[in-house]
Amino acid sequence: MTQKLPPPLPWFKQFWPWFLLMLPLAAVTASLVTVAIAIKQPEDRLPLEARYLGNILIQADPGKPIQQESAP
Repeated sequence: MTQKLPPPLPWFKQFWPWFLLMLPLAAVTASLVTVAIAIKQPEDRLPLEARYLGNILIQADPGKPIQQESAP
C-alpha cells in the first residue's frame, strides 16, 4: 500500500515567503522613516561658524572670511 501525501499548501500560507518578504520591507520602512526625519529637521547639527577639530580649522562657509583665533 502506498500512502497518499496531502496536497502542499499554497505559497501564501507558508512561513518562509512571508519571512523573506519582511526583511526587505523592514529595510524600506526604516529608510523612509530616516528620510522623513531628515525632511522634518534639516537644520539640525549644521555648523554655523568655523570650528577646530584638533588643530585643523573646519569652516562652514568657505567663501566667508573668518577672524584668525588661537585654537582652544
